Amino acid sequence: MKKIGIILSVFIFMFCIGGISCYADSDISINTKIGFDGKCKLGGINPIKVTVESKNTEYSGRLNVNVGDRVYTHKVDLEKNTKKSFEFAIPIFNENDIAVDVGNDDVIDATDVSPEIYSQDTIFVGILSDKYEDYYYMNDINILDKDNVQVVKLDSTLNYTTDEIYNIDFMVLDNFSTKELTEKGQKNLQNYIKRGNIVLVGNGKYAYKNLTGVLKNLDKKINLGDGIVIPVDLENKDLINNVLQKNITPALMTKINNPVNFESNINQIKKLYNSCDNILKPKYSSLYFLIAILVIYIFLLTLSIFIKKYNKYSFLSVVVGFCVVFYCLALWGGFESTKGALASIKVYKDGLYTYNLANIYPYKKDSIDIATFNSEFLDAVDSEKYEVDLIDKKIEYTDKENYHIYSHGFEDTQSEDITISLSKDDILNGEIKNILVNKMINSFLIAGDTVINIGDIDGKEVVNINYKIDHNLRNTGDYNYIEKICKDAELNNYQRDMLEYYFYNIDDLDNVKLIGFSNENNKLKIDDKDQKIKELSMNVFDVKLKSNNYAPCETIKPVVDYGQNTEKVQEKREYVLEKGDIITLYYKIPDDLKAYNIDIFTKADTDDLYLEYFNQVTNSWEALNDLKLEEKQIYECTSKGPLSLRLTGSGRVILPQISVNGLD
Repeated sequence: MKKIGIILSVFIFMFCIGGISCYADSDISINTKIGFDGKCKLGGINPIKVTVESKNTEYSGRLNVNVGDRVYTHKVDLEKNTKKSFEFAIPIFNENDIAVDVGNDDVIDATDVSPEIYSQDTIFVGILSDKYEDYYYMNDINILDKDNVQVVKLDSTLNYTTDEIYNIDFMVLDNFSTKELTEKGQKNLQNYIKRGNIVLVGNGKYAYKNLTGVLKNLDKKINLGDGIVIPVDLENKDLINNVLQKNITPALMTKINNPVNFESNINQIKKLYNSCDNILKPKYSSLYFLIAILVIYIFLLTLSIFIKKYNKYSFLSVVVGFCVVFYCLALWGGFESTKGALASIKVYKDGLYTYNLANIYPYKKDSIDIATFNSEFLDAVDSEKYEVDLIDKKIEYTDKENYHIYSHGFEDTQSEDITISLSKDDILNGEIKNILVNKMINSFLIAGDTVINIGDIDGKEVVNINYKIDHNLRNTGDYNYIEKICKDAELNNYQRDMLEYYFYNIDDLDNVKLIGFSNENNKLKIDDKDQKIKELSMNVFDVKLKSNNYAPCETIKPVVDYGQNTEKVQEKREYVLEKGDIITLYYKIPDDLKAYNIDIFTKADTDDLYLEYFNQVTNSWEALNDLKLEEKQIYECTSKGPLSLRLTGSGRVILPQISVNGLD
C-alpha cells in the first residue's frame, strides 16, 4: 500500500506540473530585435521585432510586449514547425524594463529585452551601409554646439513607420545599393527627405552603388519637399560638420532642440473631450422635428378622444401607431447601440498627418474591442482595464465606461497646391481653394504675423483674396495670439480647443497656412463590425507664398534652444527670463533669398534684456544694438549656417521674429 501511495503521489505531482503548461520548454520560443541594432531613443516610438517559433506543436495564444506599466499584445496562431515575425512600434517614455512573453493564462516563454536607451536629446545618425562600422567617426561631429551624437545602424530594408524613422535626426547612405530597396523602402526614403530631413550620400568610390534607384543620376545637392539630399565625399571627415551646419534644415534644428513629445501629445488630447462630446449633441433641426412629431401626436390624441364614440379603436390606433413611430426613430437615432464621435486634426503637407481623439459610449457591454483605421499608433486615455494591439491597431476594453482613444497616423497621399502672391506693397492676392469635398466653416489664413478671416468655403470652391497685410498678430504672447485668431475667425469654444492643441502639440514649421473646420463621417471597427461615427475635423493646409525676394515677419519661424530649461517651458511665443538664463534662437533663411536687410521684432516688459548675434567669421557673440541687421552683418552671421540670436537678462519677452529683404 505504501508503494502504491508513493506512485500515486508522484503521478498526481506530474499531472499538476503538466497542467501548468501543455508545451515543452523547447516547443515554443521567442527571439527579439529592438530599436536600431539594439539602440533606442527615450521619449520616442521605437521598433521591436519579435519572432515566435513553434517546433513540435500548434500554438494559439497571445504575444505580449511589456514596457513598464504598458502592455501591448497580439493574438498568435502557429502551425507545427513554423515561425512568424511580428513588428511593434512601441513608445519608450521612461527608462523602464522591457520584457516579451507568449502564453495565455500561463507564460510559456519569456525574455527580458535590454536595449541601449539614449536620452531624447541624443542626435541619432542613421547609417545605411554594407559596412556600418566605417562611420563610427561621426560620433565626434558637432551640430549647433551639440556633441551628444550616436551612430545607429539602419535595417537594409528601411521598413520603418513614420514614428520610428522620426528618431533618426539625419541619415548617411554609402556603400549601399539604393536600387535594392523595395518599393516601400524607396518610398520611405523619399518621405523621410520630404519631411525636412537631410540625407548625406557618398559620391566617392561607392557612388556607383549609392546613386541608383531613387537617387539615380544625382550629381548635386537637391531639395525634395522640405529636405535635402547632398552628395558628399564621406572620406573627408572634416567636411561633414561644415556641410551639415551650412545646409541644416528647420526640421533638423527642431528635432535637435525641441523633439516631438509623444507622451505629452497623448496626455494633452484630453483638451478635445468637449469637442468630441459636442458632436453628439442633438442639432436644432432634430429638436424641431421631434417637437413637430410631439405636437402632431397630441393633436391626433385629442382628436381621437372626441371621435372615440364613433370609432372605439381610434384612440388605441393613435397610441400604438405613435409608439411604433417613436421606436423606429429611436432605432434610427442609435438607441440601444454603442455611439462614437471623433475629433481630428488633419495636416496636409506632402501627405496627410492625422491626430485623433475618439470618444466611445458603449451600450450595456462589459467588454468591447475597438479598431481604428489608417493609424500608426494608438493608446487609451484615462482608462485602466484595457489591452492595446499595435499590430491590428485596436484596443480591447474589459470594463464598462466611456472610452477615449488617442491615435495618429500618416497617409502617403497627394493634394493640390495652394499658392498666393505678396506684392511689394504688402498686398496678398491669389486663389484659395477648398480641396475637400465637404464644406469648410470658419476658415482663416495665417500669413506670418497676419490672420485673415476667410469664412465658409464650399467643397471644391475657389475664393479670391486681396488683403493688405496688417500685422495683427505681431508681438503677441500665446494667449493674445490665440485670442486674436479666435475672434477674427469667429471660432467657438470647441474649435478653439482644437486650435490650441494644434498650436502647442503639433504646430509645424511653416507659417503660411489655411485652416478650416469640417463635419464629416468616419468609421471605426467595433467588435469586428464597421460602425459609422461623426467627425469634427480641423484641416490645416500648407500654402506656398510667392513674395519677390521678401520674407514677411514670422514666415521664417525661429527654432528655440532653451538650454537646461527645456522641460519647464510651456509657452511658444514668449518666455520669462531669469538671471542666468540663456536662450538661443536659430533662423534658417532660404538659400534662394539673398538677404541684404533683416528687421527684428520683439517686445519686453523689462529693460534688463540683452540681444546678441553670433558672428560666424570671428566665432564670437556680438551685441545687437539696433533691431536690424545690414548686409555686412548678415554675411557675418549666415555665411556658415543659420542666423543665431541669443537672449539674456531677466523679465518677460516676446520671442524675436524676423522679416528679410532680399536682392532682386
